[in-house]
Amino acid sequence: MKTKSKYTVAFTGLQNGVHSFTYNLDNDFFADREYSPIQKGNIDVELEFDKKERFFVLHFRYAGTLQVICDRCAQIVELPINNAASLLVKISDDEATDIADDEVMYIEANAIEVDFSQFIYENIIVDIPLYKTCDDDVSGTKNCDENVLSILNNEEQTGEGETDPRWEKLKQFKTNNNGTSEE
Repeated sequence: MKTKSKYTVAFTGLQNGVHSFTYNLDNDFFADREYSPIQKGNIDVELEFDKKERFFVLHFRYAGTLQVICDRCAQIVELPINNAASLLVKISDDEATDIADDEVMYIEANAIEVDFSQFIYENIIVDIPLYKTCDDDVSGTKNCDENVLSILNNEEQTGEGETDPRWEKLKQFKTNNNGTSEE
């Protein structure tokens, strides 16, 4: 059974208007996610919750640090994160509330709270650079592991010129028959 998320807003007792909330996304938040590229993190989230009659507008502002793995040497890198996101939450009378939309969430009419944990997690994941290296570390002084880099450089140097013999037959098809087989 899934445990109740602490990253929710119980809106039933709130009056219409703007309300502010703060949250801290810690290591437990990221540990609950399977296959997460984030090892650990500490992010402060400020939420401005604007309650209307049949919908809500959520504005998030988040800042902190994340620990990810360097794509070059596999060391832990601490990345800074600082961004904002918005989400529109609509109350739906339909049973099918699983409509996929990046900026709109549908909840059932009998719901009493909004769980925004998946939305904020996905926005943080999108903010992580595609290629993460030790150069991106918050301290600015971290360097990639020299042992790993030397091994990678040796592999590149010895790998040039050598071809796996299993590929030779395929190369013959490409060069002799313009990619078509006559056999």
